[in-house]
Amino acid sequence: MDINLITNEILGANITDVKVFDDKAKLIIHALNAKQDAINLYNKTKYSVGNKVSFTNSNKNYDGTITKINKKKAVVDVDMSYYNIPNQLWNVPYTQLTLITPTK
Repeated sequence: MDINLITNEILGANITDVKVFDDKAKLIIHALNAKQDAINLYNKTKYSVGNKVSFTNSNKNYDGTITKINKKKAVVDVDMSYYNIPNQLWNVPYTQLTLITPTK
């Protein structure tokens, strides 16, 4: 399904024909959702439990270990002993993660 082709058809469609416009709009939404699902699946398979990762939050870099894999985010256990604080669990989107070392 080519998103550009469908978008061009909608832009050239007669707006008075609401049914055709609605059907084509649903096709675009479906195509975009399918693309996002594919990206999420790729990110989910890229990381696994036990991976050492880093991420940035509020201009601070944090390193941690992935403890759980979810659909859109990973749960990362961050060692805060340097700050005399117990470990913290962060829900981090895959787009913000950088792989440091994979599991063996």
